[in-house]
Amino acid sequence: MALQVPGRPGGGLFAGALATLATLGTLATLATLGCGKQPSIDRQKAAALFTEVVVETEPGLSGLAADDLGGYWTVAERGAEVYRVTLGERQVAAVQRFSVRGVPAGTDLEGIAVLDLGGPVGADGLPRRFALGTEGQLAGKATVLLAERAADVLTVTGTIALPEAVVGIELRGNQGAEGVCGAGDTIFAAIEGAGEGTGEHAASAGRRWCASWAASRSARTRCG
Repeated sequence: MALQVPGRPGGGLFAGALATLATLGTLATLATLGCGKQPSIDRQKAAALFTEVVVETEPGLSGLAADDLGGYWTVAERGAEVYRVTLGERQVAAVQRFSVRGVPAGTDLEGIAVLDLGGPVGADGLPRRFALGTEGQLAGKATVLLAERAADVLTVTGTIALPEAVVGIELRGNQGAEGVCGAGDTIFAAIEGAGEGTGEHAASAGRRWCASWAASRSARTRCG
């Protein structure tokens, strides 16, 4: 897989939230997620904006989250693995692998959120609490997995179901919690799919506060 980090004018890397995950053959920017058509990339122009570095992982990376130490966490869709990528000056400084135990059969990992930002972490200084967005073959609900890390293993400790009645839109097979973010006991889950609202497509997101969920909808533009 290739991880691209936007360059900063004058050289160096901008280690912020803007990042692009890509396969070696196809590039897709975060700005076009949710659109039905594969974006067309001008590689010559992209080379002036991005530095491409190779990350040795299982195929099909999805999701991206930063921790307090400047590491980037991402998941393998079907490999039941999580990676922490540390970037150096125009190269990968380190890639740490973490296996994920307890992922239900037939479930793909789609997103990851670090829940320990600004709070207690593990003895090694790395985050220990995570939320994992997922999708599966079954229609009618999306799920978010809660996981805790010990050493190089993340163990699923709970499952939060987001049925159609909560998210407010029809959920087909392979449509689930495509993205997650949050901190502490608050998690936002972006649901793949859209409903109709006031003449526009409306994206749906579920928010977890402690043990309860509330759904919200936000308008989005049509993507072809």
